[in-house]
Amino acid sequence: MSKRKKRRKKRRALKITSPARDFPEEKEEEKKTRPRKKKIFLFSISFFLIILIFSVSFIIKNKSNKKIRRDDSLNLLLITIDTIRGDRVGYAGYDVDTPSLDSLAQGGASFMNAVCQVPLTLPSHASILTGTSPLYHQIRNNEDFVLEEDFTTLAELLKNKGYLTAAFISAFVLSSQFGMNQGFDFYDDKYETPEVLKPYGPQRRAEQVYSSAASWIEENHENNFFVWVHFFDPHFPYTPPSPFDVKYKSRPYDGEIAYTDIYVGKLIQILKEKNISGKTLVVIAGDHGEDLWQHSEPTHGMFLYETTLKIPLLFNCPEIIPGGVRIKEQVRSIDIFPTILDVFQIDIPPFCQGISLVPAIEGKKIKETRKSYAETYYPLLAHGWSAQESIRTDKWKYILSPRSELYDLEEDPEETKNLIAAKPEIVTELRRELEGLKKKFSSSRSLPIKELTPEEKEKLRALGYVGGALPPGSDSKGRPDPKDKIDTLKKLYAARTAIRQGELEKGERILRELKREDPENPRVYQSLGKIYQQKEDWAKAIDELRKAVSLNPRDVVSYFQLSQSYSNLGMMEEAASAAQATLNLRPNHLLSLLFLAYYHKSTNNITECILYLERALQVAPSVTKVRLDYGDALVLAGKYERAIGEYQHLLAEMPEDPQIYNKLGSVYFYVDDYLKAIEYFEREVSFKGNPNSYFLLGAAYGKLGKYSEAVDNLEKYLAYAPAQDPKRQKAEAT
Repeated sequence: MSKRKKRRKKRRALKITSPARDFPEEKEEEKKTRPRKKKIFLFSISFFLIILIFSVSFIIKNKSNKKIRRDDSLNLLLITIDTIRGDRVGYAGYDVDTPSLDSLAQGGASFMNAVCQVPLTLPSHASILTGTSPLYHQIRNNEDFVLEEDFTTLAELLKNKGYLTAAFISAFVLSSQFGMNQGFDFYDDKYETPEVLKPYGPQRRAEQVYSSAASWIEENHENNFFVWVHFFDPHFPYTPPSPFDVKYKSRPYDGEIAYTDIYVGKLIQILKEKNISGKTLVVIAGDHGEDLWQHSEPTHGMFLYETTLKIPLLFNCPEIIPGGVRIKEQVRSIDIFPTILDVFQIDIPPFCQGISLVPAIEGKKIKETRKSYAETYYPLLAHGWSAQESIRTDKWKYILSPRSELYDLEEDPEETKNLIAAKPEIVTELRRELEGLKKKFSSSRSLPIKELTPEEKEKLRALGYVGGALPPGSDSKGRPDPKDKIDTLKKLYAARTAIRQGELEKGERILRELKREDPENPRVYQSLGKIYQQKEDWAKAIDELRKAVSLNPRDVVSYFQLSQSYSNLGMMEEAASAAQATLNLRPNHLLSLLFLAYYHKSTNNITECILYLERALQVAPSVTKVRLDYGDALVLAGKYERAIGEYQHLLAEMPEDPQIYNKLGSVYFYVDDYLKAIEYFEREVSFKGNPNSYFLLGAAYGKLGKYSEAVDNLEKYLAYAPAQDPKRQKAEAT
C-alpha cells in the first residue's frame, strides 16, 4: 500500500473515533440537533399535562355525577317482590331473564349486599314501611300479628305532604286487616286466585296486580303520588305461566322471577308514556329470599342463612339518582324508609332505626349499616322450637341458637363451614354486639293483645283455651334447635303438600307419625285439624285444634278453625267464644267479626250485630257483602235513613247491580214511600226478574190505587213464584 493511501485510511479512522471537539463540523451538527431534542421533551411534558388535566376533570365530573339531586316534588313507585333472592337476578350475574331489573340497575343505584331483618313477608314489609326493626314494631310472624295504628308509616308521612297514596297487594298475608293499609287512600287487596293457586291461599298473579295499578296511575298521574305494588309470584308454589313454564321447566322458581320482571317493565313503561319517569323515584326491594333446600329448608322463615336474608335493592330516577352505581357495602331493609325521605327532603322521624343511603350512593362510606340484626320467631311460634337471632357484618355472621353458628362470609359465602369452635374470640365479640343491637332496637311497648273481660276469660277457660302466653322474646332455652328438626320439617312439608293435593289419608298418616315424634309441635295439630275439617269430622277437628292452641295460645288460625268447627256442630256459644279469642289476638280478623255479627243477629241482639259489622267495615270498606249486611242490620234496627245511605253508597259504585235496587225498594216499601219503592223495584226487574219484587210491586201499585199495574205485576209473580211460596195464595186471591 502506498504512503498516500495509508494516510487517507488513518484520516478516515480518526474521523470516526475522535471526540467531537477535535472536529468543528461535528460541533456545528450538535448545535443543530440540540434544540430539536428540547422541543420533543417539552412536547412530551405538555402532552402528559393535558392527559393529567383531562383525567382529573373526568374524575371530578364522575364524582359530581354521583351527587343525588334531592327533590320534594317527586313521585314514588315502590315495588316489593316477595321471596326473591338477591343472587337470582340478571344484574347479579345469574342466568335468568330480568331485563327490566337489569336496566333499572344499570340506570340507577344497585345495592349488592342488601339484607332483610326477618325472612317473613308481613314482618319484613313492616320494617320496610316503618324503618324499624321487628324488635321495635314487634310483628314476628305472618299469621298472628298486626301493625298497630300508633305506628307511623311511609304512606302516612307522604299523605300528610299532600300525596295521593295507593297500594296494590297480591296476597292475603298483606291484607288490610294486618294494618299495612295505614296511610293509603286506596288499598287494593282483592284477589282473583287462579285455580292452581287456590290450595295456597288468596293471591293473584303479577298480571292482575299490574292491571289494577296501571289503571290507577293512568287516572292519577298528574298528581303527586306514592304507589306501592307488591308482586307475590316467586313465592311457593312455583307455577310460572306460559311461556316461562316451558323455558324454566327445570327451575320454575327462576321462571316466576322472569315472569314478574315483565310486569316490572310494564310499570316503568307507563311512567315513560306519561312523561313522569324523570320525576318518579322507583325503588325495587325484595322482602326476603328463599332457601330452595340449600340449607335443608324448602322455602323460608326457619333459618337465617344468606339464601333467605339477602335481597335485591335498587333505586332509580333519571337525573336524580346517578346511573351505574353498584354499592358493595352491607345495607338493610330498614334503610329504605329514611333514604326515600332524604331524597324527598322530608325530615326523618326520630323513631326510625335505619339510616339514609344517599351518602352510600354518592360514594361515601357509611358505618351505621356495618352491623345488621336479623331474627326469626317462626320456629318458636309455629313449631315450639327455638327462635333464631343473628348479627351480620360484611365479613362475619353469628347466629344465636341452641347450637350457635359462625360463618366467614368472605371466605365461605355459602355458609358451609361453621367456625363457632375455631373462633371463640370472634364469637364473644359478636355475641356482645348482638346484645347491644337488641338493646338499641328493642321497644318497651307491650304486645297488642286485647284485655279479656272476666266473663270472656271464664268462657275460654271452659273451652280449654287460656294458657300461658307465648310472646315474642320468650326464652328459647330448652327448646329444640330447628337444625335438629330437619327430618320433621321435611315430613311436615310432605304432609302439607298432600293436603293441598287432596291426598288427605296420606297427610293424616304422616301427621300421626309426627305426633309421636314431636308431640309439642302446634303446627302438627293445626294441620290435623284442617284435615278433619275437610273430612267434616268436626269433633276430631276440635280435639286437634284445642291441642294446637294449648301449645301456642297465639295461634290465630287454629282459634278461627275452632270457631268454624263448633259452628258446624251447632255449638254456637262455643263458636262465638273461639271467634272472640281470635279477635283478642287479631282485632281486625274479618271472618271472626262477620261470624260474631251473624251470631248476634241470630240471637236478636241487633245492637251487637251492628257494632261488629261496623268494625268489619273499617277493615274491609270496599267489600260489597259487608256493607249490604250492615244496611240490612240497620233496617232490622229501624234505622231506615242510615240503611238507605249505605245502599245509595253501594249504588254509586255499582249502578247496574239489581240486588241494591231490591234493597232500596224494600226499605222504601217498609216506610210507606210507595213511589220510591216502585222506582227501585222497576229498575231491579229491568235487569233481572225477581218473584218477590213483582209481588211487592203489585202491593205498592195497589196501595196507590193503580190496580191494573198491580194485577200485571202479581201475574208476573205467579209466573215466577214456586208453588209452595206462602204469598202465592194471597196473590191468586187478588
